[in-house]
Amino acid sequence: MHNRTANRLFVGLLLGLLAGCANPHVPLGAEDLQRLQVAGDEHDQIIYRGTVTPVGDSEPAFRYERHVAEVRAEDDHPAGQVSTHVTFGVSSDAPLLFQRATHSPTYELEHFEEVQGQTGTVSSVTVRADGTLRFRVQRGEEREDRSEGHGDPVVVGPTLFGFVLEHWDALERGETLPVRFAVADQARSYAFTLRRTAATDEATTVTLAASDFFVSLGIEPMQLVFDRGSRRIVRYTGRVPPLLDGRDAFDAVVDYRFDAQTYR
Repeated sequence: MHNRTANRLFVGLLLGLLAGCANPHVPLGAEDLQRLQVAGDEHDQIIYRGTVTPVGDSEPAFRYERHVAEVRAEDDHPAGQVSTHVTFGVSSDAPLLFQRATHSPTYELEHFEEVQGQTGTVSSVTVRADGTLRFRVQRGEEREDRSEGHGDPVVVGPTLFGFVLEHWDALERGETLPVRFAVADQARSYAFTLRRTAATDEATTVTLAASDFFVSLGIEPMQLVFDRGSRRIVRYTGRVPPLLDGRDAFDAVVDYRFDAQTYR
C-alpha cells in the first residue's frame, strides 16, 4: 500500500470513528483500533518496544510499540516519515491507544492524531505552514476546534526523542531548548524546556520540564536517558498517555528494547 493511500484510509477510518462515538465515556472497540493499526502499517518498520511500569510499582501496566514508515516525496509534498505508537495491555494484543505523527526527517511536526480507546476521545493537531496550530477534538457528539498562534517548535510523543537527537549537539553544549508539547485531547500546547542534566561515559540524561510554574506543580520533570554511544533511548521516566484503570493519569518508568539498529 502506498503511504499516501494508507493515510487516506486512516483518515477515512478516523472520520468513521468520529461519527460513531456517540458516548464520550464508552471506549472504542478493540476491532476499531486494530483496523486503525493495520491501515498504514504495511511498510512500517518496528523500531522498539517499551514496557510501561507505574512509578513505585514493580510490574508493568502497559506495553507499547513504535513503528515508522517512510513517506516518499509526492507532488508538492516533501519526503518525510510517519511515526506510530500503539499501546496495549501487558498481556493483550488489543490496542488501547493509537498515536500517529507525520513529520519531516528532522522531526518537524506536520500532523498528529490520537485515538484514545480507553475514553473514546479522538483528537488531532495540525501545524500550519505559518507555524500556527489547529486542534480538533471529538468526545462523543461534542466537537471542539481551537487554534493557537505560532511559537516554539512543537513536539508530541512520537517525535520527542527524535527532536532531542536532532538537537543533540546543542544540548551537549549546555543549551536550553524551548518547545511546545501539544496535548491533542486538551486542544492546546504547553511550554517546556529541554536540557541535558547528566552525562557519564555510558549515558546522557535530557530533562523535559514545564516552563509554567503552575503546570510544573502538576507535571514532574521528565527524564530521557540515552545510551551515549548508540544514542538510542534506554529509559524514560515521567507522565505517559495511557490511563490507569481507564481514568487516572500517571507517571511511569518506560524501558525500551530495540528491534532496529538505530532510532528513527
